Order: sequence, then C-alpha cells, then structure tokens
Amino acid sequence: METLTPEYSDQLEEQQEKHSKIHTQLKLELNELSKQLCLKEERCQQYAKNNVVTSDEFKQSLALKIQYEKQISLLEKEKHDLMNSIKLLQASNKDADAKVMDSE
Repeated sequence: METLTPEYSDQLEEQQEKHSKIHTQLKLELNELSKQLCLKEERCQQYAKNNVVTSDEFKQSLALKIQYEKQISLLEKEKHDLMNSIKLLQASNKDADAKVMDSE
C-alpha cells in the first residue's frame, strides 16, 4: 500500500475542493435553468389555452362570415338596381324636359 505524500495529499484535497465548487456552481445553474424552463412551459400552456379556437366557435364564425357575405351581395345588387333606376329616371326627365321645350 502506498502512502500519500503531503504534497500529493494537498493537491488531491485542492482538486476535490475545486471539483466541489464546480459541482455546486453547476447544480445552481441547473436549478436556475430548470426554474426558467418551468416558467416557459407554463407560459406556453397559458398561451395555448388562450389561443385555442373550439370547433363550435369556428363553425359560428364561419356561419357569420357566410351570412355577412350574403348580406353584402344583396346590398350590392340593391345598389346596382337603384343606380339603374336613377339612370332611367334621369333619362325620362330629359325626355319630359325635351317635350316641354318642344311644346313651348
């Protein structure tokens, strides 16, 4: 069995102390990273909950979109019909004015 020299023993103790400090530091860093990871996971879960659209909500919004598109289409047709009526009235007014002018 070999005996440890005082120099070797000091070196060994110094290495163990250095290793213990590094181990402690790494353990602290790991704990901090674990906490940060947990917080990020919680935030992701909350974000996912807040941004989930249920199929019922999607169906309702789709139904509303279709309904509004139909209303827009009907209003555009009504506008087109009214514009045609205005043109016809303007044309008949010109004809009536021309007849009045001719009769005078």
